[in-house]
Amino acid sequence: MAYNNCPCSALTAIQTSCGETQVGGIRRVIVACAKDVTFGAQVDGEIDSITLESGVKTYQISFRKQSSTFNSEMTIDDATGVRFATTTAEIVVSKMNKSRLHAVRGLLNSEIVAFVEDMNGVWYVMGAENVVTATAATMTTGTAATDANQVALTLTDISSTLPYTLGQTAIATITDPATLEV
Repeated sequence: MAYNNCPCSALTAIQTSCGETQVGGIRRVIVACAKDVTFGAQVDGEIDSITLESGVKTYQISFRKQSSTFNSEMTIDDATGVRFATTTAEIVVSKMNKSRLHAVRGLLNSEIVAFVEDMNGVWYVMGAENVVTATAATMTTGTAATDANQVALTLTDISSTLPYTLGQTAIATITDPATLEV
């Protein structure tokens, strides 16, 4: 059987993670308007520089720990040659009030980029190729006094590859106290 002549230049070994501490979940999400962000080149899956337009803010979405998740799924169809990744950040904003609901409405009506920090301190970028959009929002007040009062919000990115990570310079740009609104 003959094989296609596709290059394997990016092929490397994957080591076992014995003894390496890993924690599930995400720590924080920072968003910005897509039109105000320029990404530097990506090298080996990492974007090291980001430029924000003058006067632009980044915005942190706060949530309770162990309530939100980040997922990326690569879809590959050999018959058609289609390959794309669907990446989602599912964020639960609890204790709804007027200002939080206003912020959620803003996310629902915006084309954004999102930066997600996992619980291991690794930062991922959503929106480096295509804008991120809010694809779902479910608000609930619950029934009983112990039920959640929240909005579950899904941010979605569709791109050609799994998410890129962020280097230290890019992280410093999006978390700069002069531009980050918490």
